[in-house]
Amino acid sequence: MNVKLMAVIALLMVGSVASSTVAKASGTDWKLYGVTTIDGNTDLCFFDIKGAVQGTDKHIKVWTKCLHKKDMDGIDLEKEFGGKIVKNAADKMLNRYVPPIALVMEDLDFDKATEFAVFEEIADVAGIQPSIRIFFELDCSKEMLRELSIEVEVHGRSGSKHSASEWHYVPPETNGARLQKILCEKSVIR
Repeated sequence: MNVKLMAVIALLMVGSVASSTVAKASGTDWKLYGVTTIDGNTDLCFFDIKGAVQGTDKHIKVWTKCLHKKDMDGIDLEKEFGGKIVKNAADKMLNRYVPPIALVMEDLDFDKATEFAVFEEIADVAGIQPSIRIFFELDCSKEMLRELSIEVEVHGRSGSKHSASEWHYVPPETNGARLQKILCEKSVIR
């Protein structure tokens, strides 16, 4: 995150911050859980905490999406959306917000947490076309997951699969492992 943006957020936090929030048209609340590289592009991956559902079988179903970081970095945070992205992120930080990804990261400092809060706000409102969307089902007790639906877009070409894959174990140090740890071990689902 650039120094100018950090200064704007700091000023907002020192002054009074409006408690209004950007309307989330779809009722989603995207939370950062990982980073990936797809076709040479760095993507930030988010899960919808509001849409995560735990069934009677204790399995968790959750939508995820990955957005090109360059698209997120291209948003003028001070001008677009009336500056609400920065204001909302500053408000979160004033209220001691800790991004869920802190559960799987060591040494998450205030600057990084603030940057993640900004990315989450962008994911909520900016309408950036995801490079990939995956609807996961997690079996927390067996430490397994499967994809129920996948939609991918690369270089203007898209593909999808809307049938459940086989269950598979989650390799360590992957986005799947981070997602599982956030959703299963720490039970952030309400």
